[in-house]
Amino acid sequence: MEIFLKNEINLLAKVFSYREGDLNNKITEQTIGNYPISSLKCAYSDFLITNNISFEERLLIILVLIPHIQPDYLRNLLKNFQPASQNNFMTVSGDIFKGLLPTAATFCYLLAGSNLGHRLFLIESLYFNHYFCLKNKLIAPIMVKEFEPLTCNPLIINKAFLILLLTNKTLQNHG
Repeated sequence: MEIFLKNEINLLAKVFSYREGDLNNKITEQTIGNYPISSLKCAYSDFLITNNISFEERLLIILVLIPHIQPDYLRNLLKNFQPASQNNFMTVSGDIFKGLLPTAATFCYLLAGSNLGHRLFLIESLYFNHYFCLKNKLIAPIMVKEFEPLTCNPLIINKAFLILLLTNKTLQNHG
């Protein structure tokens, strides 16, 4: 599992790096290069394969996992970005958690940059549950105040799903 997660974190870092160099084009699996789903058997890779998870949704899952497995990762990564890029990269902190939580804007910026057509496609995919994880309430945008932009919503992973992906165990209610 550890090797697989390192591979996924490297994939995310490559996407960040590519976005910094090219703000205009959408990012696809072909753009980034080959990051195959590991042949190592773990709950995470099994989930991706079994549910035929797309490249975009795979990045969404990585984004929402990062605060749980490397809390300072997004903050440290953003230090390397140019100030103009940082402004496009909306993240929020929690009430207790002071790291950065990815938002819908984070996801859209990483995959679409300034490509408005692709941003609109991604927003539709997020808010109309086109992704397996959203349809099944495994990942959800937390709604913000009415006057905030829709894409400011933090993307949160279901805790039971998180435990299942990381440990291959079912979270039991104790109480």
